[in-house]
Amino acid sequence: MQIDPNMDMTSLSTSLCQEKVQSEVQVKLLKETMELAKEISSKLLEAMGIGQHIDTVA
Repeated sequence: MQIDPNMDMTSLSTSLCQEKVQSEVQVKLLKETMELAKEISSKLLEAMGIGQHIDTVA
């Protein structure tokens, strides 16, 4: 993030808050996507008759 030297503290604080929330949302979406991929992979392996469950290190 680039900080505008003319930005007041309220704007800067709001901007930093928005950036933090965006990061948290991205992490949450990534975790949900990984869970879905793990679930789909597990179901696919089961359907293929392998029957193994994939565990990932969190």
